[in-house]
Amino acid sequence: MPIDYEAEYNNRARVPEHPEIFARWTREAEDYRAEAMKERRAELGLSYGSSPRQFIDLFSPRPDVTSPLALFIHGGYWRSLDPSLFSHMARGLNARGVAVGVVGYDLCPDVTIAEIIDQIRHACLFMWLRTGQRMMVYGHSAGGHLAGTMVATEWHELYPKTPADLVPAAYSASGVFDAVAGALESSEFLRQSRDVAEAWGKAGAQTRFEAIAGKNHFTVIDAMPDPQSAMVGRLAELAQKGQNQ
Repeated sequence: MPIDYEAEYNNRARVPEHPEIFARWTREAEDYRAEAMKERRAELGLSYGSSPRQFIDLFSPRPDVTSPLALFIHGGYWRSLDPSLFSHMARGLNARGVAVGVVGYDLCPDVTIAEIIDQIRHACLFMWLRTGQRMMVYGHSAGGHLAGTMVATEWHELYPKTPADLVPAAYSASGVFDAVAGALESSEFLRQSRDVAEAWGKAGAQTRFEAIAGKNHFTVIDAMPDPQSAMVGRLAELAQKGQNQ
């Protein structure tokens, strides 16, 4: 029986309550931006490129204290959504002592996916030049794919002074290939998550795959704002690993 790829990959159709989820993200993200600005630990709109969408909102655990660094990349099939929906994804890691940049990028079809990958690479370089720190990169959906491309980057080809392990670890939540997925995802999302983890593992990379019970393509990231969640615990572990190398 042939695979119905439209049914497998059209997540908005698979999750009809997605408008309510997006509205909740918008509220929670705005609340976190306001909280972090009030506490003087947010730097919003740091420009790393020439277009308006090439910016980073940086959320620190405390003002003026050096912390391990992570970069969050939002999803939207490389063609929709905005970093302003995802500020609260920094909440959990901030509470665990990790600074988080929430990065924006230009969208298809105005640019190609290859150009988006190049933009995220320059965002990582921007953060390294600004902080002198390696970083763990994590992302959701298309952002999960982009996170994976960062650990596969030959950084010295972009800038010779960059450490080879500028991004020593990545975490992908329901990425369009992925390593962690919601158990309520389509069979195709679960398959590609397993496949990439197995292939990278056989090639010598340290990988892990997990299907998170009861979560769909959008709710799979609900644990990211919670500093006590197992997901944030794993993210903090990966961020600290990058700091220690």
